[in-house]
Amino acid sequence: MKKLITIILLLVSASGMALAQQLEVSPNPAEVMPNGTFQFSVPGQEPAAIRWQVLPPSMGSIDANGRFTAGRSAGQVIVRASVQQGDKKLIGHALIKITGSKAAGLAVKVSPGSTRMEPGSAIKLSAEVRYLNGEPASEAAISWQVVPAGLGTIDQNGNFTALTPGTGRIVARVKSENFKGIGQAKITVGSKLKPQKLTVEMTPAKANLKPGENAVFSVSVRDRDGNPVMASLEYQVEPPALGAIDGSGNFTAGGKPGVGTVKVQAKNETGSGTAKAMVVVTEKTQRYTIKLKPRQSALEPGEALEFTAEAFDNSGNPVTPLYWVWKVIPEKLGEVSPQGIFTAGQKAGQGKVVASLPPQFGQGQAAASVRVKQGQPMRVRITPPSARLLLGQPQQFTAEVFNAQGQPMPQVKILWKVYPEGLGSINQNGFFQASDQPGLKGAVLAVVSPRQGGGQSAAPVSISANKIKVTGPNEVLSGESCSFSAAVTTAEGTPVAVSADQLQWLTDPTSQQFGTITQNGMFTAGHPAGQTTGWVIVRIKGTVIADRIAVVVKNN
Repeated sequence: MKKLITIILLLVSASGMALAQQLEVSPNPAEVMPNGTFQFSVPGQEPAAIRWQVLPPSMGSIDANGRFTAGRSAGQVIVRASVQQGDKKLIGHALIKITGSKAAGLAVKVSPGSTRMEPGSAIKLSAEVRYLNGEPASEAAISWQVVPAGLGTIDQNGNFTALTPGTGRIVARVKSENFKGIGQAKITVGSKLKPQKLTVEMTPAKANLKPGENAVFSVSVRDRDGNPVMASLEYQVEPPALGAIDGSGNFTAGGKPGVGTVKVQAKNETGSGTAKAMVVVTEKTQRYTIKLKPRQSALEPGEALEFTAEAFDNSGNPVTPLYWVWKVIPEKLGEVSPQGIFTAGQKAGQGKVVASLPPQFGQGQAAASVRVKQGQPMRVRITPPSARLLLGQPQQFTAEVFNAQGQPMPQVKILWKVYPEGLGSINQNGFFQASDQPGLKGAVLAVVSPRQGGGQSAAPVSISANKIKVTGPNEVLSGESCSFSAAVTTAEGTPVAVSADQLQWLTDPTSQQFGTITQNGMFTAGHPAGQTTGWVIVRIKGTVIADRIAVVVKNN
């Protein structure tokens, strides 16, 4: 027991909390058999906000609801409860004894579990005694004790009279023929209790009414410890024209629309508190019966159907609104025009077409069931249908989409893809750039998403392994002109015919001292001070296929 008290003191010291900031864990103390269970609570705290802990953990476990399950060993255990309130952490503890024999003890619950009093005031406490299996132990004898004794006096019927200011406990010790138990309540005696803020809750928190309609507000009042208390109630309506309320919480809405609050103030000898509820008074709305035709329909993707709606008042007389409000549920099922013409989407599914009256006209709506059948996928045509490209060569692809009836669908969006990924890259405008790796084969894909009806097409693409070879003199005198030529072959050496327009000639460096070259391959050497070395370069336009030759320009 001494070790357990030390643990409690260390926990309190570590948290830096005064006693006034500690929680009350009930019951305290308690007794349970090995492998038995016991329910703990913290009065005045939301159960979801409480975190439970067993010290030491080897002696048992406790769930998030405060239900303790003892281990198989006898001994004494501390149950710890903590609640985080802003930057403060409130902590409380209870002692539970795990008995070493099968003989059960008695569970004792003292009510009220906590109370505050003034010197000279009196209160009657009661003790509920049960066996650990939950059965009442009505034959058990109860003896009462005040700790510390100077706090007040108590008779054996539980009648306590407060004497001296301070904080302590009322202990109920119970004993039957074979069992015993103990329970306690917290008592605070103050020379003059400060007024406390009562917690007031009013339900419903919001009421929507028509002029002249009624609502009943109910009020619950609790003290700072969370215990229900009696209090006088005073109601107030703001603004007053919103309605009227009597002393029992019966509210009657006024004759005009408006928004306001019903406020209640609760008072008793210990303190006061307030609560508010919102009240919305709206005009009475005329309701109509709506008939929608056809009630059921099944459509092909893209097919259109006209719906008609009729409205009738409570007497069955037809009425005609200025317009109808149409809606499709779910939206992806299709579209509906202001005239009630529904056009099915491209994806199969089921839903509703809903016709509603305009809000300013009245209330009323009807729905018709719609099923969109599984349609045939879209047909996609790619241009060009295939492509044989050089390394790095670009190619613009385009695609046309047609429905099952062969009609063009220009509004359908195309998703462009490349397979395999290393073949090249393509943007969503269909612009393809070939890879710089020769010999690859694959396809450019034009895909229509399932939501738009589905479908795809592929254009085969192959990347040529062509090579280019430049020939010409390696030495040129300054100012002299000479011709360079290029030959293009396949990877196997087969010549490939190319025009001069397909080739691009360059020099490196591009300075006048080295020389210049025309797009026909005619090089004119510059006039260096001594000699200079550079490169004559040729590349196939639009690709990365290129070759170069070193050239030395010598001064005469």
